[in-house]
Amino acid sequence: MVTLLSLTISKILEFNCSSQRKAMILVQITGTLRNLANVDQCHSQLATSTIGKLCDIFFDPEFS
Repeated sequence: MVTLLSLTISKILEFNCSSQRKAMILVQITGTLRNLANVDQCHSQLATSTIGKLCDIFFDPEFS
């Protein structure tokens, strides 16, 4: 599940749509990640892949 979310984040950034639309989708993904954070088996995957991609997005001027 976490790998799929990580891939989804990467694909969203490639879409040809507005920054506002991308941001709305990323809010939904962030909510999903919040829920997964409560699942002990997901912690290592979240830490190694998905969180890094989200941090890259947070510092992207397109979304600031």
